[in-house]
Amino acid sequence: MAPEGSRLPPDAGRPASNESEPPLDRALLEKVLLETLSASHQSTPEGGATLVALREVARRHRGQPLAVEPMAVEMIRAILRVSFPKAPVDSRSWQTMATRIAQTLLDDPVARERLKAFWAKLTETKP
Repeated sequence: MAPEGSRLPPDAGRPASNESEPPLDRALLEKVLLETLSASHQSTPEGGATLVALREVARRHRGQPLAVEPMAVEMIRAILRVSFPKAPVDSRSWQTMATRIAQTLLDDPVARERLKAFWAKLTETKP
């Protein structure tokens, strides 16, 4: 069961403005959303690789507040690359999905606060 407040809106898998975009796989969108919310709590090798990828995103944007573009989208893409190493993560449809997931997360008050706290931990400077 998904954490409260993290369910996708009914239209999350449909293109918003460009009808030529392929529809997004709702199950895949939900899976990535849930993995994003729990990425910092994983202790598996994949979780370690995910954390390394997320720290790289944070390094590039250190000192900047979390925003959909570019930080949240880059975080989602980093997770996708680790979770689906053989998938065409840089394709247009995957980019669209990453953007929608990032926007969905930041639109949800509970998920937004979790991500902001996670972003703060990722971007804090270590002595």
